[in-house]
Amino acid sequence: MPGLPAERPARQPILADTRFRERLAGFIVTNTICIAIWAATGVDGSFWPVWVLLGTGIALYSTVVHRALGTDESHRGRGRHRDRDRRSGPR
Repeated sequence: MPGLPAERPARQPILADTRFRERLAGFIVTNTICIAIWAATGVDGSFWPVWVLLGTGIALYSTVVHRALGTDESHRGRGRHRDRDRRSGPR
C-alpha cells in the first residue's frame, strides 16, 4: 500500500511573514506620501496616485496569492544574487 502523504508543516500567520510585512509597509508608506503630495498641491486635477496604488497593490496582492498557493519561497530572487556573489569570490 502506498504510504500516507507527508503532513505539511503548520503555516505561520501572514503577519509573521517578513516578505508580506515588507510589501505592506511599502504599500502604506509609498501611497501615503503620494496622496499627501497630491492633496498638498491641490486636488483640482485628476487623482494621479491611483497609478501608484495600482502598482503597489498588485505587488502586495501577488505576495498574498503566492503565500496562499504555497509558492512563496521566501525571498526567491535574493538567493540567486547571493549565489552569484559567492561564485565571484571575495571583493
